[in-house]
Amino acid sequence: MTEKRACNRYFGAFICILLCFALVACGRSSGELFDFQPGEESDSHKSACAGYRIVVAKGSSAETLSAAQKLFRELADRTGISCSLCFEGEENGAAGKEVCEILIGYVERAVSRDRMRYFKRDDYLCEWQDGCLLLGGKSDSANLAAIRRFSEEILPYADDELLMNPDGGFLYRAEYEIPTVSVDGPELFHYRIVYPAEGNKEEKEIAFAFRDRLADMTGYYPAVEDDRTAPADALWIAFGDCAGSEEVELTGNHAVMFRNVGHIFFLGTDAYGICYAAQEFLDGIRSSAVDGVCTLTTERSLIWSYENPRLTLGVAVPGDEGDVLERTFALGGEIMEAKPDITAVFALTEQQIGIMKNILPDYNILSFVEGENCYSAILYHRERLNARQVGTPLTLDGCSVRLVVFTPEDGGDPFAVFLTGLWKEERRGEVAEALREGVSSLGLSCVVMSFTADGIESADRDMPDLTPVAELRSATENHAPVIGVYSFGDMSDADGYGKLTVLDREGAVHLLTVSLTRVPELMKKGGSRS
Repeated sequence: MTEKRACNRYFGAFICILLCFALVACGRSSGELFDFQPGEESDSHKSACAGYRIVVAKGSSAETLSAAQKLFRELADRTGISCSLCFEGEENGAAGKEVCEILIGYVERAVSRDRMRYFKRDDYLCEWQDGCLLLGGKSDSANLAAIRRFSEEILPYADDELLMNPDGGFLYRAEYEIPTVSVDGPELFHYRIVYPAEGNKEEKEIAFAFRDRLADMTGYYPAVEDDRTAPADALWIAFGDCAGSEEVELTGNHAVMFRNVGHIFFLGTDAYGICYAAQEFLDGIRSSAVDGVCTLTTERSLIWSYENPRLTLGVAVPGDEGDVLERTFALGGEIMEAKPDITAVFALTEQQIGIMKNILPDYNILSFVEGENCYSAILYHRERLNARQVGTPLTLDGCSVRLVVFTPEDGGDPFAVFLTGLWKEERRGEVAEALREGVSSLGLSCVVMSFTADGIESADRDMPDLTPVAELRSATENHAPVIGVYSFGDMSDADGYGKLTVLDREGAVHLLTVSLTRVPELMKKGGSRS
């Protein structure tokens, strides 16, 4: 009986060992060519280093730097060997036998560039090359994944004599919908994404957004730089008025893609047009791919016309001098003449609201109580728009946020208008947070109209997410409050933030007309800038 029990115990232990090996085998990530194995120590990689130097690729994110700092501390604690941390280009002294370098990311060293040249966005590695430890890939996400795996799988086995076996480490290759794309012969590995150094912020944002969409689909992750720093003899995918694009002049709502001096250019009459052309290029990759391989040619220029519907907004303060009836009729007359889709009016009395309902039959009026016999109002053209949602996200003493979501009658995209009065200094943070939450939850193009005591300067200080568009003062110079018109965020932000452009300003009561341009499809998803 004793012998039988002993056999059962040994057999059970053997089964447990087999199960452990099975679990280890099943836990490996797809695409890994090497996994760290403790193995036997190699005298050739026993440390004769006086220290380690962690070098982080320039342009890395704060998150990558933070992960590198954590690695720096863990490495020093584990090995007992001194460590240093620096950005690429800030190294003090040469590496060698006494200083072993750990290169994080796509560092501008031959050893890093040669090994990672054909990496895609999510590919990463950990391996010895020419006396350096290469760790990471071309993007911040790849670097973070590599650092995390190194800390979990390799660092626990390190000591003061051996950091990692020469045959250890790992290599990860991600999978993509369309893994191979060539344009006019060269594969996309050989292109750079370029924006104009003298251009506006939008063109740079478009360039980064394009890279993110390209990487999502294909994995290719070209460098993004301006046309001053990008080598002229390199292959460019360029956005906006970069060097070499001067030959094309566009009018109306047009977008174009053309090739010149070896570069591919995307141009448009506005930011929406540039995005339109870029999106057509991405759509062409997807539609042309066969079994994950796409071959494109850009021998001929392509031009597209597009609809970019504009929405006319008006904002007004009726003023506080003279006869109430006279001022109100003057305001109504200007609205009837300008025929805006929407007009926001602040500092109205109940009497003025009643008058405007009678003299503006083409408009529906939404009024909001702001104080004792003090109203704000939104007037919208009844034949062009429907008010789909009306609400008050925030009500405070002296500060309120009003929200109206509109749907165009012609079937266009819905959009949102926020009205707010920022009267009390201590309440402005709460108002700003309400606006941010409202915009994020809606995912629509948004415009903010604010009636303030000190104008755009105050909103710029207290609500930095707002992008000022225009400031209106009342017809009377000594009337202190002003109206500020803003877009919320910019084109790099989350889904659907709109852009405002001032068209004209006219009238004794300072009626201002602006256009709200729809957000291009390319920009509807936030992207990284690694």
